[in-house]
Amino acid sequence: ISGLKVVGESLSPAFHLQLEESTGSREQDVRLLQEIVDQCMNRSIALTQARYLEKEEKCLPPPSIRVVVTVEQTAEELERAASTIKEVAQAVLL
Repeated sequence: ISGLKVVGESLSPAFHLQLEESTGSREQDVRLLQEIVDQCMNRSIALTQARYLEKEEKCLPPPSIRVVVTVEQTAEELERAASTIKEVAQAVLL
């Protein structure tokens, strides 16, 4: 997905989508990712931003969208989710 990079282990059912390039402001990065989450939710694709204990984390990871895949999702549902995330991200990040 242009503008986003996938972070995580290939065997894990959860992975993260981070901005390929930060805006330079953590708050702005969080806002952009939240806009993607919100627009996907409006299209019935449930995502969430990863939450961190900002004051307690020694090395705070970059903001990201947490994506979880389950065995109960069909290939068609996964394809729809991926295409929706791609469309929304392209609109938000342009």
